[in-house]
Amino acid sequence: MKTLRLVLMKKWFDLIASGKKSEEYRDISPYWTSRLHGKVFDAVEFRNGYGAKSPSVTREFKSCTIGMGYEALGAPGRVVYIISLGKIIEAKNYQPVKDATPDALLGAVVEKQRKDAMSGDIFEQFGNMDK
Repeated sequence: MKTLRLVLMKKWFDLIASGKKSEEYRDISPYWTSRLHGKVFDAVEFRNGYGAKSPSVTREFKSCTIGMGYEALGAPGRVVYIISLGKIIEAKNYQPVKDATPDALLGAVVEKQRKDAMSGDIFEQFGNMDK
């Protein structure tokens, strides 16, 4: 199984491990382009730390596209690589957080950003990216 391995801060790790966050973002840079562009993976292993006993969760890899992510889910407000995730395959050394974030608040923020993104051309909203 070809696995992409990523280390995350606890906040984002808990959201991914709980299944509440279904995409992860990475900058469009030479480093991430060499790791992601044109590559297909079976799974993404997320770790919260570098130690042997650090919590980890493995999720199904669905796709990697380029676009605007949702700021409520950690996107930086510019065009990024969007790694779309599927079901949870495995979790190690992880104790689920009772509530990583209020679902209603997160859902409302994400829905507003989706509506805003659909309301016009992405380049009109964010300007010319070539500048």
